[in-house]
Amino acid sequence: MPRGLALIDAPARRTLFPQSELAEQLSEDGTTLHVSTLEGFPKEAGFRVQIKGEFLKVIDVDGKDWKVERAVERTASGYVPAGHDGRPGSDGSKAIRSHAGRVPRDDCFQYLRETGASI
Repeated sequence: MPRGLALIDAPARRTLFPQSELAEQLSEDGTTLHVSTLEGFPKEAGFRVQIKGEFLKVIDVDGKDWKVERAVERTASGYVPAGHDGRPGSDGSKAIRSHAGRVPRDDCFQYLRETGASI
């Protein structure tokens, strides 16, 4: 089974998905993300992001403020301090990783790409 994907026409970058930091903390039941940068993220709502092990669906975009649906795809929500990158023991560099795409939930291949799961 292939383990990688080459995107010949994609611009050069260090990471597969765009990343940003949280400009403000996110409480366990918070529903608004305040992000530091928008570079590389979709301009319209309907995409998913990941913080720690949680997937969140962005349901409204107002500049750097995003309304989100928490704990999608059977993940759990939790508190995240401002500037945290979502990884245990991290230095706080990049909290939010995009999992952009408007593919239906039942698309198995999209799920595998987004979660890193294997079959």
